[in-house]
Order: sequence, then structure tokens, then C-alpha cells
Amino acid sequence: MKAACYCGTRNLYEAMIPAVHSLVKNSDVDKIYVLIEDDVFPYDLPVEAINVSRQQFFRDDGPNYHCIWSYMALMRAALHRVFPQYDKILSLDVDTIVDKDISGLWDLPIDNFYLGGVKEPVKSQQNLYVNAGVMLLNLKKLRDGKGDEIIETLNTRKFTWPEQDCINLLCAGHIYEMSPEYNWNDWTTQTETPKILHFAGKKNYLNLPIVEKYAPAEIAESVLFAGKKHYLRHSHSEKPRDPVDEPMC
Repeated sequence: MKAACYCGTRNLYEAMIPAVHSLVKNSDVDKIYVLIEDDVFPYDLPVEAINVSRQQFFRDDGPNYHCIWSYMALMRAALHRVFPQYDKILSLDVDTIVDKDISGLWDLPIDNFYLGGVKEPVKSQQNLYVNAGVMLLNLKKLRDGKGDEIIETLNTRKFTWPEQDCINLLCAGHIYEMSPEYNWNDWTTQTETPKILHFAGKKNYLNLPIVEKYAPAEIAESVLFAGKKHYLRHSHSEKPRDPVDEPMC
């Protein structure tokens, strides 16, 4: 079964509308999940909502819990525990648009890898470093202990880009490099034929017509906003760094 998952706090629910519509239109995905803060998802979409507001994987006094991202970003590092029924799952940021057919993505040869992702060239100096906005996760292999090691490390060690840095560090040498067409943004390897557009950067902020293909104009604008806000908490006291100038994981 081909499964996919989005994570988002309440301020990002609306951004999931074009994201999910685009995935349904341009893939043969069987099941879509949204990890949210409520028992019911407020929009009519073909998704199954899972309330993770009472999650017990990441301590609220942990070094990465109270930063400019919410715990929803960390949840991507716990999907091997959330979905014990799957061997693999496609994890997508809410600020992504699937604009061409990606049905073959789930068939990529990742059996001997913990995950597949698209390279960030600037950070790939010693080992392959991938952007966490689109990941094909090998949940079966992550259950060999590596997944729990990632969770434990996130609870004990501070990272700049929390789950993205941690996953790349601990899975080094066992990450499959996916084609850049699967995660096109300012920091990944560039391509002329993107299939998944990721709005976490300056490049795509004005690309409203693509988003409007999958949602009304007022909703389309919200996904661009989500690209700027990304996994920022919907209420916080810290002043966040400007995500236009720095990539968000």
C-alpha cells in the first residue's frame, strides 16, 4: 500500500488543502494521513487525521522542543512508531505541491537505506545531506533501532535544524539520493523538470498559479504563507529568524 503523511499545527491546516489535492491528482497514493493537534480535521479531504497533541516521543523540556519549529517537525522522526503497519511512507511538508505524476516514487530501491531524500549541495560536503521536506522513509529498517536512536538523540542533543540535522547525522551512509525533481526548492539540487515544488524559499513565493491549480486563490495564498512560516509554532514568545533568508527543515 502506498501511504503518505503530512504534519501540521492548526495554523497550517488550510495549507494542506492544495497539498493533498495535488498529491491525489498526481499519484496513485492509497492512504493519506495528517498528524494534527485535534481529533477531527476541519476540511473535507480524503485523509485520516491522527491527533498527536499528546505525543510521548519528545519531551517538552527537551533541547529541540522549544524552538522556532513546533513539535510537529520532530514528529517526522517518529513515524516508524506512529505507523507500525507500514514498511515505508512518504513524508511531505504541508508547503509542497505535487505538480506531475509521482506514482513511481514509492518504488524507489530504498530497501537497504533508512530513507530517500533530495540532496542539499551546500551541506553535502562530507556525506550526503538531504532536505527533510520530502522523504521516503523505510520504516521497516528504521525499526532496527535507528529510529529510536534518532528520537533519543533529539531528546538529548540540540540541533540547528532539529530532525533534519539529526536524521542526516545518524543515517549517514544509508540515505538514498532521490532525483531533485522530487523536492525542488532554493537549497536542493536544481532541475528543469520538477515534480514536487517545495515552497520553503524565495524561489517559489510568487508561483501562485501553480498552487491555484489545486485550491481557490485565497487558499493558494495560504500555502505560500505556510512556506514562509513552515513549522513555526502558532503561538510563541521567541522572535523567529526570517525563514525567507534561512531554510526551514
